Amino acid sequence: MVDVAHLYEDAHLRLAHFETLIVLCSNHNQAQRRAPSRFRPPIEHIFGTGRLRSIGEQSYLEGNFPRSYAANRLAAYYFEKQGLFSDAVYSLVDAISGTRAYRWAGALIATIREIHRLIKTNEVAPVARWQFLSRLSMALFDYGRWDLAAKVAVAANAFTKRIGSDQRNPQQLKFENDLAFRHGALVRGVTNSLERRETVRSLTKRLIADAHDFHARKDYKGLATNLDITSKLLAEVSGNPDKAHDYSEEALSVLPKLNNTWVIQELHWREAHYFHAKKDQKKTLRSVVCAMNEHSQHPVILEPIADKSGPRARSVLNLVNSLGLTIESVAEAGATISKETNGEQLFLKTSEINEFIRAATV
Repeated sequence: MVDVAHLYEDAHLRLAHFETLIVLCSNHNQAQRRAPSRFRPPIEHIFGTGRLRSIGEQSYLEGNFPRSYAANRLAAYYFEKQGLFSDAVYSLVDAISGTRAYRWAGALIATIREIHRLIKTNEVAPVARWQFLSRLSMALFDYGRWDLAAKVAVAANAFTKRIGSDQRNPQQLKFENDLAFRHGALVRGVTNSLERRETVRSLTKRLIADAHDFHARKDYKGLATNLDITSKLLAEVSGNPDKAHDYSEEALSVLPKLNNTWVIQELHWREAHYFHAKKDQKKTLRSVVCAMNEHSQHPVILEPIADKSGPRARSVLNLVNSLGLTIESVAEAGATISKETNGEQLFLKTSEINEFIRAATV
């Protein structure tokens, strides 16, 4: 383990603590950078930013979230050293994604504060700042901080409208807009923080249209994610489980082409609840087995769901019991039972969140 601080020239000013640790080979630290040779080249010659970004993306798709996080944090360091501050923020935004599945609150907070430092002291592209708000909103949503998640989502949506078209790459801007829209749609829809003239129906209509665009481009991850959010909104907010089932089923129809383990697990659990409500225990059990086998390989922490009293956290054991099953019965049916991941608590004050919003939207 090497502290991120050790990568910086001013390491003595960046005290080592748990929140800044990333997984990295212990040989590739600041001391090595000061003593390169033809047998031990400088670290920047071993890891280029392009390679690191590629490792981060591929590792995330494979469900290797620690490696994805580490690669993006290191890429951000190199981008900052080169004066490419917007690219550094893009990398850190993707590092946030690497912390979400296992609820690594310490690493998440450290990453958010790095982004805040960059956008406070450097000129950073509006799209990068908007993406930061979008991802921050999703992270707060994961931890059940729905009031703050909604506040950030509304701010991100308002800021989006101030961003003009990107003449250099309008297609990439559209892709990023579609990505941010689904994040905002989930948070605003579930927390009932809809914009003026916005309805859950209008959100799902746009999500479905974008899903079909993703399908046409053979972006099956985008397709499944949009349909998963559509299904969640219909099931938990609109109270339309049959329609929610239709979209979950459509998303799972491309399962062999999917590698987004978090979405896959959410879909299987939602289908299990649907079949349980229909008193079809055979299909309920089948969905649970699929969900738990996926969980055994990638023990992500599921998103909280909307309850009358607010967000409700979920655990695999509680879900199994709520469906009238036992761990023993699902194991006999072919499920692999694995230990659940215990997420960390998120210690971020409301005043800090307000400051992040102000810094990103100036």
